[in-house]
Amino acid sequence: MEQKPLGIQGRRPEGLPAPAACYFSNLSICNRWFWPTISGIDAERVLMERGVDCSFLARPSSSVPGDFTLSVRRNGEVTHIKIQNSGDFYDLYGGEKFATLSELVQYYMEKQGQLKEKHGDVIELKYPLNCDGPTTERWFHGHLSGRDAEKLILDRGKNGSFLVRESQSKPGDFVLSVRTDDKVTHVMIRCTPDNKYDVGGGEKFNTLAELIEHYKKNPMVETSGTVVHLKQPFNATRINASGIHSRVKQLQSENGPNSFGKAGFWEEFESLQQQEFKHLYSRNEGSKPENRNKNRYKNILPFDDTRVKLKNVDASVAGADYINANYISWKTDDASETGGESVGKVYIATQGCLPSTVPDFWQMVWQENCRVIVMTTKETERLKNKCARYWPDPGESKEYGQVVVRNLVESSTPHYTLREFLVTMEGSDEERKAFHYHFTAWPDHGVPSDPGCVLNFLHEVNKRQDELQRELPNNQPPGAILVHCSAGIGRTGTFIVIDMILDQLKRYGLDCEIDIQRTIQMVRSQRSGMVQTEAQYKFVYLAVQHHIETITERIKAEQKSLQSGREYTNIRYSGSDIGNLGTTLSSTMTFFPQSPTPVVLRPDAKKPQRAAAGGFGQTDSLRKHSGQFWPGAPATAAASKNMTAEFLLVRQAQTGPSYIFHAKTMNIPRLLLHSAQLVHRAYAPWRSSQLVFGAVQRSSGQKHYLSMKQPEAPLTNSQKLKRAVKDYGSTVIVFHVGISLLSLGTSYLAVSSGLDLEQLLQHLGLDNWMHGKTVLVSNAGTFAVAYAIHKMFAPVRIAITLGSVPLIVRYLRLKGVLKK
Repeated sequence: MEQKPLGIQGRRPEGLPAPAACYFSNLSICNRWFWPTISGIDAERVLMERGVDCSFLARPSSSVPGDFTLSVRRNGEVTHIKIQNSGDFYDLYGGEKFATLSELVQYYMEKQGQLKEKHGDVIELKYPLNCDGPTTERWFHGHLSGRDAEKLILDRGKNGSFLVRESQSKPGDFVLSVRTDDKVTHVMIRCTPDNKYDVGGGEKFNTLAELIEHYKKNPMVETSGTVVHLKQPFNATRINASGIHSRVKQLQSENGPNSFGKAGFWEEFESLQQQEFKHLYSRNEGSKPENRNKNRYKNILPFDDTRVKLKNVDASVAGADYINANYISWKTDDASETGGESVGKVYIATQGCLPSTVPDFWQMVWQENCRVIVMTTKETERLKNKCARYWPDPGESKEYGQVVVRNLVESSTPHYTLREFLVTMEGSDEERKAFHYHFTAWPDHGVPSDPGCVLNFLHEVNKRQDELQRELPNNQPPGAILVHCSAGIGRTGTFIVIDMILDQLKRYGLDCEIDIQRTIQMVRSQRSGMVQTEAQYKFVYLAVQHHIETITERIKAEQKSLQSGREYTNIRYSGSDIGNLGTTLSSTMTFFPQSPTPVVLRPDAKKPQRAAAGGFGQTDSLRKHSGQFWPGAPATAAASKNMTAEFLLVRQAQTGPSYIFHAKTMNIPRLLLHSAQLVHRAYAPWRSSQLVFGAVQRSSGQKHYLSMKQPEAPLTNSQKLKRAVKDYGSTVIVFHVGISLLSLGTSYLAVSSGLDLEQLLQHLGLDNWMHGKTVLVSNAGTFAVAYAIHKMFAPVRIAITLGSVPLIVRYLRLKGVLKK
């Protein structure tokens, strides 16, 4: 497959440094987007099946060894951009130059709008499509830079610690990074053309795991004479979200009764605990004498730099602005993207109220415009008070300092109680509704046995926050979600971290990378001790796993329903319904209208966008209108006269070399089978006797011919589809008389209702070619198209088959062209 260079507009501003490695900044862009062995055809298939618009991957060029190709899904098709590797730098044939492929990709991800086609259309790189790693071993860190590998091992490892990562200078190869004598040694691991692994000489291995096991037993020796021992793996906690099942299984097995020593979840949580001691933040305000009695636990205090400060208080009273609460948000170091600010939702984590702090609590709720309050503890557990009641009974009002709260209504489920409050502030006419979600299913000991109850609860919380976002007047956003338990760190941290990970999946899809340990570490930098126990740490994993598996099962169910020719409304969903998945089958499909008659659009319709790189398999009109039209043979009509005339034309066309689907405009063999199933399901129920299967067969070169196959005897819809799949494999195309068809000389276009004719003809380069051509029509739909072309674009002759004359006459009378 050939890729053409892409003209790039825009340059990196002078003085702007190359983007930093992403492991310690924005986790969402640290994906394994390089696919070392995928072809262009398979890249298109994977992007269409698993990606969404703005998904992308990088791969080796199939036409120029040493170069690379960036494949991007946009507007329902795939654009291929050639990346030149000069040996000294990487560039896009005229674009900015970069030292590594990773820096090039990251730059254009961070600088949205810099990557453009020659005519100015922006190409967006938003959602990296991850390649499955070469191993599931936890010492494999994927896309990690050498600098970050050194920082990790020197900060948190010890002599003999090692990890394996992807090479940034030679994509497709790997690097073994080992700490030796308080420095880090990097050893290149080659992936040979026969998919073997070696270290530049010596024995070859079938897998990375075999190579590592060999050198654990047989240490390498550097040229300087230093012996490189692989003693203990430095395990990664970052994983591809879709692979969480394997990671949880591995962590559980390492924690099992037959495991040697302590590893798995314990090891990850213990490592997290050790990091807590290396990053100490001041907590001076909470330890002041005037504030000590405002803390439920004397040693659980808010960090000074993220604490919530009460406003409009008496400045002469010491500690008047103090409450044991912190802001929590997703922090990123990626200043180019967010300026170092938070992204996503904002939370407030606080302790359970003491009787003396209830007025401060409600003052904070009003000040921060909190409309959703999440309580994750009972008032009393194990005969100990965990939180003072800070709300009135149903139907009653109570004054807390300057705030008056009225309990409008309460409702309960097996897992939580929902209360609706009306909140007013002294001296203000404003009334606000606040919703109190009181989770009551958390056991007194340990964690819930079923993560589903927590996930359903969070779904309701987020649903309410989203509703408030839409309903509040003057586009006023609701404030932070206020979450508390007793100390405000254990269950509070668990709920917040789970919700953050789910938000990440919602933004970036199931192909993003997540790091539960680092997310907790980031949250702990804003309030100490968040996610307090190993059991809670494990529960975060299990909840995220439960969510991902549920979504995956829904996708499989929808695929199964499509394959069986049925559509179940209870499993159809949009991305936002289940977390804005990166892969939704329905997002790439267009259902056919029930009317076979095209709607002719005006000639001033919007012009089609040209893709960046032309050539076979890159910019074809077929994928641009996927689900709307197929090139093919004329549709059969009910009358045998019509069928004879149309098949005769097909045979005549096939006798000469002119019956070729031009590679620059059409790419029939890559039609996905689900597209055929959609047409089958849309039309077969009401005109199944006229259904015809056609298959495109590849011959030598880039010529594509059409052959027709008609069932010998009446078959059920499923039998027809099964027979076609058996006969023709994945290149099955379904045609039907319901899809209006044009025969333009020796080219054939199937046109569906609503297709922009001018856009179609110009995209195929047929608008001028059609002058004086004869257009064969066999029904009122094709006549309407031909007549519109004749009137609006080019004078043509219209040939009408005998069987279609009554239908076309009726059509002309309806349009007022013919009088009775």
